[in-house]
Amino acid sequence: MKARTIILIFAAAIAAASCSYDDSELRNRIDSLDSRVTALEKDIREINSDIESMHSLLVKMNNNIGISSISSSTEGSGIVITTTDGNVYNITDGKDGTDSPVIGIRKGEDGTGLYWVCEYPDGHFSYFTDDEGKPLSAETVVPTIRLEGNHWQLSYNGGQSWSDITDGQGNPVDVSGDCYALVAGVEVTGEDKVTITLSNGEKLDFPYLCELLFEVEADGIQTFGYSQTRSYQVTARNVSSYVLNVPGGWKASYIAGGSLSITAPAEGNEYAEKEGKIDVIVFARNGLASMFTLEVSVGL
Repeated sequence: MKARTIILIFAAAIAAASCSYDDSELRNRIDSLDSRVTALEKDIREINSDIESMHSLLVKMNNNIGISSISSSTEGSGIVITTTDGNVYNITDGKDGTDSPVIGIRKGEDGTGLYWVCEYPDGHFSYFTDDEGKPLSAETVVPTIRLEGNHWQLSYNGGQSWSDITDGQGNPVDVSGDCYALVAGVEVTGEDKVTITLSNGEKLDFPYLCELLFEVEADGIQTFGYSQTRSYQVTARNVSSYVLNVPGGWKASYIAGGSLSITAPAEGNEYAEKEGKIDVIVFARNGLASMFTLEVSVGL
């Protein structure tokens, strides 16, 4: 009987100890780890998106397409950049990491071209290269980064192959601290210039055009009588010069900031085109261009 009593008391003691165990610290650690993983995944998505956006902006700059507006993102930290061809890019800016590598852009060793680089916390950097050891051009290649285990990896061929991002001694770079943003800031630095400052301090200048506008109050095909002249109201902004292309036999003139005058060919002009397009190509001071087209016809 005594043995039974002792066993029952011992079991009760174990049950009491189990009920009183406080696992809040363990749960907090798990929650903290989950939050950390979620934050890193978000950082990686933002960095890859910024890499793609910067590549696209460099391509557009080389094709004489500039920036028409910059504004703050409504979704938190970041900047919205709109180009003159109507495309919109969201870029994360101003976020500093602690000990993680920075994906950056720098000029080549000969001072020309722009290439993807890895910036290290100790201040040195190295060019990302392909299998042949050639630096990856920021104007032709879109790299992607990811986490594999506890290491950073990079792919320059759309994820077909991956390689570890290494430090100056060739060791894989571990995940430590927050991720850096590619871009530190974006600002208008002149009447026709926007400067994007990267986290490594490199500054990239893009042509800036608040709005190149040329609109004519006319809809659809404009049908004329022979030798008829019409004047169309024009709304224009930031137009510094223009070129008019007209069909054979037609005449057109533009009064800056006012109207577009069009005259149809005379009846009996066998060389005149009875229908066609009048193109007005307008230019801003920085060389960016836009075109307005008006379809016309006569005697049809």
